Amino acid sequence: MEKVKRKRLKAEDGDGEEEEQQQQQKKKKKQQQQQQEQQQEKQQEQQQQQQQEQQQQQQQRKRDKATKLKRQAEAALQRVAAFPQKRIDELQQTLGGGLGKTLETLNPNEGEEKDEEEVEQQQQQQQQKQQQKQQKKAKMHAAEQLQQQSLSDFSSSIAALLEGEETVNINKLRKEEDREKEKQAALKKQILAVGIERKKEIHFEYYQAKWTLKTKQPSKGSQPKALCVS
Repeated sequence: MEKVKRKRLKAEDGDGEEEEQQQQQKKKKKQQQQQQEQQQEKQQEQQQQQQQEQQQQQQQRKRDKATKLKRQAEAALQRVAAFPQKRIDELQQTLGGGLGKTLETLNPNEGEEKDEEEVEQQQQQQQQKQQQKQQKKAKMHAAEQLQQQSLSDFSSSIAALLEGEETVNINKLRKEEDREKEKQAALKKQILAVGIERKKEIHFEYYQAKWTLKTKQPSKGSQPKALCVS
């Protein structure tokens, strides 16, 4: 009886040790999984931060480039608009000086004719000045319209370019996020598959050990003989 009791106690102790070992193994696996998950989260956060920084830098570069191009275009249009005005002023100066000199040389001995001619020339000069003013206004108006149209076209083209590049960057980021999600899902499946296989092995070893212990124990029919001998 004492031998049987000892064997039973040993078997129970063995079962308890196996359970403790299994619990410890489970705890270790949980800790390892938690560590892996934490590392993955840190890596994802770092990748997201890097992507955000890169995207911000790219957007800032594009904005700087767009502002620079806009300033260059405005300066060029101002130069184009200012060029006809300078040319008109030069023409006015040359025409005015030439007409004054010719008026002095026409009919110096005839006062009446000179007066009439001077009046006619003054009228012609006034008409020419008015025509020049009108031409100047028309040119300035056309230059302003051209400037406004070119600026609007330029700004709209830059805006369209920026919008197109932003959509491309957003699509790239979405594709990268989808790829990361797929990688994470595949890794989780692998971890679960390994855990399930290991769990099956542990159960098999546990039941095999119990079966060996049961086979080593005496049968119920032999117990009375053991009692009689003792």
